[in-house]
This record gives sequence, structure tokens and C-alpha cells, in this order.
Amino acid sequence: MTVTVTASSAVIGTLGNDGGGRYRGDLAWSVNPQNITVRSSRGGVATKAVAAK
Repeated sequence: MTVTVTASSAVIGTLGNDGGGRYRGDLAWSVNPQNITVRSSRGGVATKAVAAK
């Protein structure tokens, strides 16, 4: 799965399948985007607001 900044479509990184319906990835971005979009290779798309840690 590919993770992008929703507003600009800039790629942040990818998520790998950990099994059991879980995905994991190390995402690097210099600023905190307000929303991210995740796209799967099978055509699924999800958008979520980002909460800063």
C-alpha cells in the first residue's frame, strides 16, 4: 500500500503486510500533513486525518 499526503499526492512511504490484517511502515515526512491517503494495489482507497504525537 502506498501512503500519500492527500492535498499534494506526494508519496510519504509504503506499508507492508504484517499478517492478520495488520500493516506496518516507517513513514518519513518533514511536516505534519493534515490528511493522508492510503491506496492498495487492488484499488482500495482510505483517507484519514493525522494526529500529531
